[in-house]
Amino acid sequence: MLKKILYGFIVLIVLTIGLAYTPIFAHLRNFAIWGKHTIHDYKTHPTRLVKAASVPQYWPLDSAYNKAIMPDSLLIALDSNDTHAFLVIQDGKIVYEKYFDGYNSKTLSGSFSAAKSIISLLIGIALQEGKIKSLEEPVGNYVPHFKEANLDKIRIVDLLTMSSGTNYMEFDKSYFSMNAYGYYGDNEEYMVQKMRFKEPSGVYWDYRSGDTQVLGLVVEKAFGDNISNLVSERFLQPMGAEVDAFELNQIVLSISTVINIGSFNTRG
Repeated sequence: MLKKILYGFIVLIVLTIGLAYTPIFAHLRNFAIWGKHTIHDYKTHPTRLVKAASVPQYWPLDSAYNKAIMPDSLLIALDSNDTHAFLVIQDGKIVYEKYFDGYNSKTLSGSFSAAKSIISLLIGIALQEGKIKSLEEPVGNYVPHFKEANLDKIRIVDLLTMSSGTNYMEFDKSYFSMNAYGYYGDNEEYMVQKMRFKEPSGVYWDYRSGDTQVLGLVVEKAFGDNISNLVSERFLQPMGAEVDAFELNQIVLSISTVINIGSFNTRG
């Protein structure tokens, strides 16, 4: 009897571990290991390097650098809102900078939704270089799932304007939401496959990080390269970035998540 219980227990453990590596449950495993998301997720999540410039262009300091006396009310407001870095740049020079909670000019911090603008810029470059024909192009030309009925009318411009009309719910905090799969899952494609038609595209605006994630797949397909390399080659290197950044990366062929393109330091 004891043997049967032991064998049953071993089988249960093996099954549990096995299920934890399937797309439907992998995000729960990762959440248990990585913990709640923070601006330091580059320390726990899989990442891909975004290389800085080989010849950095350092920010010059203004002659009045840090001579200004900031009102106590401003400093208190910044600190009370979990601000970690505060910079004032004028005429291409740093006039003032202050860091909080042990942070400094070299500390990396997650960019989160600031990364959405970078994806939009890459779409603009792809359009300019003819890698995509038009913003009116169907997304299905680049992402197979969007060839399905009702999703086939979604255009690149609909993703840019967050009016895709899909069922992605930004504020769904459940354990099996697309948010959870997108941020903690091993397979971005699995999350995209869950997107369904909800309402006509190009009509109603609704904040959806999922739209940007799909745009990231369009970018990678159009350029034939991953987001990390593109951000490095098109932005960080030409602008003379001082420090390497990191892209939070999901493991599925060359597809990478673009919820949080990178962890950057304040000066870049």
